[in-house]
Amino acid sequence: MYNRFMPKVSSTLSLKRVIRSVILFALIPVCARILNVFVMQYDISLMTSFNIIGSILIFYDWNLFGIHYNRAKYNLDDTTLYTAVAYVLILIWTIFALEKLHCRVVIPSGETLQSYGYARAGMMIAYSFMEATTVSIAVKCATDHMIINRNELQIILLTGLLAGAGMTILFIPSLNPFTLMTTLLYNVILMILLSYFYNQTGSFIPGMLGFALVNLTIMIISIL
Repeated sequence: MYNRFMPKVSSTLSLKRVIRSVILFALIPVCARILNVFVMQYDISLMTSFNIIGSILIFYDWNLFGIHYNRAKYNLDDTTLYTAVAYVLILIWTIFALEKLHCRVVIPSGETLQSYGYARAGMMIAYSFMEATTVSIAVKCATDHMIINRNELQIILLTGLLAGAGMTILFIPSLNPFTLMTTLLYNVILMILLSYFYNQTGSFIPGMLGFALVNLTIMIISIL
């Protein structure tokens, strides 16, 4: 595993790059709400924002993405294992959260996917791989300057709490207090899982792929 065989290193991202990356990610829901004034279909607006601004964020942090891709590629056994584990755990947690907690997950409903067939492919890309990639890059950038001090559990939990709260605030699901709390819980646990997989492999690719495949699976099931 990465944390056993590869040493921890200081941040290689400048503060300017971190701030710009986080702002770009925050612009995704902001621009979606602005666009929705004209489109009047939030899922379509958010799809467009994810695909356009998300692409800008990915290209802006292309070197960072490449570093994590290469780590995953050259550690293929762990990448395959933790991608599979991530898929199973996130899928179980997401289904439980949707059915039992009734929280809001950032994916369109089956009705929306069926009603807007012309945009179905775009929504599936946006709410799976684009969402997972932009979240992974933004969380990595936002936590890049955290001091670990050899306490891996602390950094995993802190990352999950901060990133989960950030996701809930940015993609605020409802003003209903119960929905806000259950969605916050879902996002915090999700981010803890992603942080754990990153900690074990040294790359955000396994968690990102597991997250993306879970969203894609749920969307496909919802239209069957």
